[in-house]
Amino acid sequence: MSKVRMLFWGHCGNVQKLDSELVHVSPTRSREMSAEFSKIGFDVTAAVFWPHAEKELSETLRYKHIDKINASDYDIVFCHLILSIQQISDLARGVPITEGAQSYGNDYKRFQKILDHPRIYLQLDAPRPLNKNDLIDKDLVGRLKAVGVATQNAVMKWKHMYSVNNVEWVNAATIGYRYDKGPTSPYEDNGRAKIIYLGRMNDASAVTPLEKLHHIAERLPEYDFHVVTNKIRDAYSDKVYAINELQAGHGRESRFLEAGKLIKLPNVFLHRGSTYDQSFNWLHYASCALGFAVRPNQDVASCKTLEYYSTGVPVVIEEGTPEAWILKEVANGLVAKYLDWDDFANKIKTTIQYVKEGKFKRRKMRHFISVHHGYSNRAKQWTEIMEKYK
Repeated sequence: MSKVRMLFWGHCGNVQKLDSELVHVSPTRSREMSAEFSKIGFDVTAAVFWPHAEKELSETLRYKHIDKINASDYDIVFCHLILSIQQISDLARGVPITEGAQSYGNDYKRFQKILDHPRIYLQLDAPRPLNKNDLIDKDLVGRLKAVGVATQNAVMKWKHMYSVNNVEWVNAATIGYRYDKGPTSPYEDNGRAKIIYLGRMNDASAVTPLEKLHHIAERLPEYDFHVVTNKIRDAYSDKVYAINELQAGHGRESRFLEAGKLIKLPNVFLHRGSTYDQSFNWLHYASCALGFAVRPNQDVASCKTLEYYSTGVPVVIEEGTPEAWILKEVANGLVAKYLDWDDFANKIKTTIQYVKEGKFKRRKMRHFISVHHGYSNRAKQWTEIMEKYK
């Protein structure tokens, strides 16, 4: 029996560098997903935006430039995350995707045929419009054979937005469990408990992660709090800038210095994010990790929480974080009340004590995540969904 031919359209097309050079970004997740599909019976072609990025990765996985893709060559079109379906929609309407002076996508009719494909599917992080234009948005949704969302509470919200039934919950996924503890700690060895927050320090939340962390750190002066970040939101332009160690170009150092001025307490420390695999070492050597909800009853998947879990670091996460339910499956952390700094402080103290008493097991959590929240598991879930919604 011949393999099912899949056109995979995701963030993997945006990257020219190797996985080892990446910092927490969507391309790694898209490439993992396309690779897992290729391992379980699909013949996968992943769309890329640079001709020189074309390559054969295996007999069942290849990168192909978008101007060489014809919808009729594939049995299935799979769109990974919102940006992918937005890109196809823009290209189909003659709106070019640009990167610097170069444009991508020269034949809008070719992309319209992709949208018109009889079996087109979409994987979402959260239930939000796919396009700012309501008419275009509803047209896009109407074309989709099935939609998979990565948070349980988002399924009903999506159905309410569009009155569709072809929506399924698909587990959030990570590859963090593959990264073992490195030989050396990235922290200074001062004998104090090390509490880490990994991610954006001033995102678009009503109360930013850094503000939350300051409230908590103020109540626990005996602990050190470490912020490992690779992006910062500029307060004047509202744009998000990269400040990781790999980022080149004018302004990188000045942005990092500006970010440092946001630190207000002597027991809070800012670190620039590094490569994807190195970032996990901060979690391996931490005493406890903090996870914050963007808003109450958050409906967007928290990849950060999955990455915490994947290393086994004990956690204190905020009420409303979608992945909090996993702590009921594996006791390796506690849930603090939303915006309750005293409760956070008490839960951190308890977590540190439980670690000393051996109540929290890093290895047990890592195993659970590897079995239930790897991309191989998500690809199998999607295989069942695509069979259900042929």
